[in-house]
Amino acid sequence: MARRASLIQRVREEAEGPVLVLDAGNSLMGRPLALASEGRLLVEAMNEMGYDALAVGPGELAKGVDVLLERAAEAEFAVLSANLVWSETGEPLVEPYTLWERQGLRVAVIGATFREALSGLEGLWPGVELLDPVERVAHYVGELRPQADVVIVLSHLGIHEDKALAQAVEGIDIIIGGRSRQLTRAPEMVGSTAITHAGFDGQWLVRLDIDGYVHALGAPGYGIMNMPPNVPDDPAMVELIEWYERRYPIGD
Repeated sequence: MARRASLIQRVREEAEGPVLVLDAGNSLMGRPLALASEGRLLVEAMNEMGYDALAVGPGELAKGVDVLLERAAEAEFAVLSANLVWSETGEPLVEPYTLWERQGLRVAVIGATFREALSGLEGLWPGVELLDPVERVAHYVGELRPQADVVIVLSHLGIHEDKALAQAVEGIDIIIGGRSRQLTRAPEMVGSTAITHAGFDGQWLVRLDIDGYVHALGAPGYGIMNMPPNVPDDPAMVELIEWYERRYPIGD
């Protein structure tokens, strides 16, 4: 995580245009320290790194409704799922999408969660359900396409489901996906939609440069950024992690 913070800062320093930092989900809980802090460590770290959005996956659902809503309130980034809703009303539990304007570029990001993400967790999620992600994404793409230059789906569906989504829903420029634990070596094109997956467990950053890539007018630039030991640790991130290690001593 400390290396990731350094690389993100490097990208920001090099970039000539706006930078969005996005995560496809299953990130807040999983490792012992993240679980012990109920995701607080990851939210605070992502705030420090300036993340813009996180999709909801199993790692966001592991501790139940109240914990997810608490972490979403603490996050300085959008926590997104278009198909996670209250059963009684059908209203989204968290934000379904976010719409930014950065240096004149209008970017919409829609979150999507795979339907089986609540399996085995029903007791933690009374009154909540996951609807068909394709239907919900299609609804929001229709709403947002006239307002955005670039429409991104931040998906925790899986690579095969992402391809099916791109085939089923027109108007998606980019799908940034997770769940399959794959690292795409180049964007996979389905029609005019570019699909990318950045592996798992925060081990890689994928940089997608979309200068000129609006409605498939040009190919997006692409690069995979590794985090070997020679990448310097960000001091603020090291300090944050050490503070959490003292507060939540694992195994003591």
